[in-house]
Amino acid sequence: MTSIHKVVRFVAIAAMVGAAFVATAEGATITVTPASQTIAPGGTASVDIVLNGLTAGQTVGAFSLLLSFTNSILGAPDSFVNNPDNKMGAVPLDLSGGFTGGTLDLFYLADPSISEAALKASEGTGFRLATVSFTGLNEGLSPLTLGISPLTGVFLSDYLGTGVVPATAVNGSVCVDNPNTPANPCAQSVVPEPATLALLGSGLSVLVARRRRQKGQAPIA
Repeated sequence: MTSIHKVVRFVAIAAMVGAAFVATAEGATITVTPASQTIAPGGTASVDIVLNGLTAGQTVGAFSLLLSFTNSILGAPDSFVNNPDNKMGAVPLDLSGGFTGGTLDLFYLADPSISEAALKASEGTGFRLATVSFTGLNEGLSPLTLGISPLTGVFLSDYLGTGVVPATAVNGSVCVDNPNTPANPCAQSVVPEPATLALLGSGLSVLVARRRRQKGQAPIA
C-alpha cells in the first residue's frame, strides 16, 4: 500500500470519535451473490458483493466493509476488484487493506469530481460493490460473512460524506467438496442471517466530505 493510502486511512481512523451502531427498519441490501456454491479442492469460487434497493434520494459516495471466510477451507482471495462496473466514477480511490487471515478489508471512495446527479444516474438503484475470488483448500463449508470495517465503521457513506446510507447485510457460503470422498460437507447449513447496521459517526463520512470540499463541489439539491 502506498504512503498516501496509509496517510488517508490514518485520517479516517483518527476522525472516528464516539462511533455507535444503531438498527434501522429500512434500507438497501448488500448481498453475497450467489448465496451458495460448491467447488472441488483446488477449484475457484467467485462471488459478487451486490448493493440493491437504493431509493431516489440515496447516492453512495463510499463503502467500507469486511468479508470474513474460513481460511482453513478457502485460500486467501486470488483476487478482488472493487467497483468492477465503474459505477462510482472514473477516478475512484481504493484504500482497501486487502486480506489478513480469514478477513478481506474493502474500503473504496467514489470519484470526487463527479456531480451527485451524475453519480446517482450511474449507480441507479444498485450496483456491484466488488467481485472476489477464492481457491478451495480443504473440504468444508465456509460462511461468507459481511461486516463493518473497524477502520471506518460504516458500510455506505452518502454523496457528501455528511451521513450514511442504511444497509442490510445478507451473507452467503462456499462449500468445498471432494467427490472422491464419502464425506458430504455441503450437508451442513449456513443460514444467511441479515444484520441491519448504520452509524451515528464515521471517519469514512468525514473523509468523503473532505474530498468533496477539496474539489470545490457544492451540494446539489
